[in-house]
Amino acid sequence: LLSSLPAELAPGQSSTLKVRFVPLIARGISSRLVVVGGDGSNAEIGVDGVGTSADINLSSTALDFGTVDLASARVLELGVSNSGNATLLITDLGLVGDAFRMDSVAPLSIEPGEQKNITLRFFPLAAGDHSGVLTIETDVPGRLASTQVALSGAGGALALRAQSPQMA
Repeated sequence: LLSSLPAELAPGQSSTLKVRFVPLIARGISSRLVVVGGDGSNAEIGVDGVGTSADINLSSTALDFGTVDLASARVLELGVSNSGNATLLITDLGLVGDAFRMDSVAPLSIEPGEQKNITLRFFPLAAGDHSGVLTIETDVPGRLASTQVALSGAGGALALRAQSPQMA
């Protein structure tokens, strides 16, 4: 409620009441406003509204590139979709991990019901396990405003073996 009613209204008198709708979710919401009279009587008014918000969904929360030969690359795509009812704005994309590269740049808009892909490359220059994190910053309210995806892969070392001399 943004305004208050007077303590009493005379018969035939009216008053205006302002109500603010502040939804926390992106869907239709119905409720009732109840005004209780001093004599115990109630007046009920139905109030309805539709919350609008983007909602981010990822095809995966972790990407494993497997083992990749040194100085070679493997490409994987991360699907990002919007299951909300308002445009999703990806405001920033951050990547941590020396062996990982990203082709996508922010800002990026995704309409409700659409999906876009973020292309990631694993390019190991050293043998062994590598890890990284992709951080996606959005305009989605709440805990999903910043979403992280774990990245992993291994650089495969080339093995050289001496051959036995052959006798002629």
